[in-house]
Amino acid sequence: EENLETARRHQHTRYPLCDGNLDRVLGIVHVKDLFWKHRELGPRFDFTMMKRPVEFIPDSAPVRSLLAELRRTRTHLAMVVDEYGSTVGVVTLDNVISELVGDIRDEFDIGPEAAYADMRKMDDKRYLVRGRVLLEELDNELGITIDDEENDTIGGHVMMLLGRAAVIGDEVRVSSAYRVRVVGMKGLQITDLIIEQLDSPGTAAS
Repeated sequence: EENLETARRHQHTRYPLCDGNLDRVLGIVHVKDLFWKHRELGPRFDFTMMKRPVEFIPDSAPVRSLLAELRRTRTHLAMVVDEYGSTVGVVTLDNVISELVGDIRDEFDIGPEAAYADMRKMDDKRYLVRGRVLLEELDNELGITIDDEENDTIGGHVMMLLGRAAVIGDEVRVSSAYRVRVVGMKGLQITDLIIEQLDSPGTAAS
């Protein structure tokens, strides 16, 4: 019950399952599994029933390889260990994406003028946007809808589609109607992108 209350209070989606201490991690528990199994089994509930495999990442791993490993294993949380095998922390996919695309802004921290400063119309079909622009902003301000339940920003979404750190010139289709090209980088961070509306099928050039 104490662990259930901890999950309710902190509201994270994933937690490490440990046998006594963080140096003995048995797996990862997802809160959806946690509360579903608790309701289903009641007194017979056991955390080990729902543990998922856990990944261990060396604390010396560069961000690029960390992103590749999380993508390869399709996991959102990994344990970080030092050279002696001791657990020194956890890292999440959100941590990695934030490092690569910059800090994710909260939509409540900005006004309309700030939102427009990060999105500039180039012509009838193209917009220049910052990598940190929220997907919700693109929908609200420009009417560009991108479905992504894992990432908040356009830069993070592009990074997810690429499956690696971006380089200038990378292009991805974010929907049937839009293509995005990376045009600005600062280190590993995507700073600027061009969103281009694609011609609808059957549209002929004049």
